[in-house]
Amino acid sequence: MIGFKKPELIINSLLVLSIILGVLADQYHWFGRHTHQEKSIEQGLTDFEITIAREKQEKRKRRIVAAPKDTSIHPININTADKEAWMQVPRIGPVLAQRIIDYREKHGPFRSIEHLQSVKGIGAKTLAKMRPYLVISQ
Repeated sequence: MIGFKKPELIINSLLVLSIILGVLADQYHWFGRHTHQEKSIEQGLTDFEITIAREKQEKRKRRIVAAPKDTSIHPININTADKEAWMQVPRIGPVLAQRIIDYREKHGPFRSIEHLQSVKGIGAKTLAKMRPYLVISQ
């Protein structure tokens, strides 16, 4: 550093060092002020990931099991229902209704309501939502 005397050089160096230490102390909270977010960041999560995780958690808290939309629908017999009857069941459109009928014609009557999961497009979640509208008889 040209033009500085030794005492000025020491004072300037101490000022720069104190600024650096202040920034580091604030950045890393050396004074024991850890929050949940800072601990998560220390575990490798970014602010964006933390925000997304909190939003997902809030959605899970707000999620409730929906009641059947239309309680005026009478349960249908899965072994005798036609396409129009199937389309009255929530989650069933014309394509899935036809797929159910085709499966039933090819493989015979369903043995149980769970047997509907053999039809492409009907999984456990879909079946759970459809169950209040279904009955079975040979």
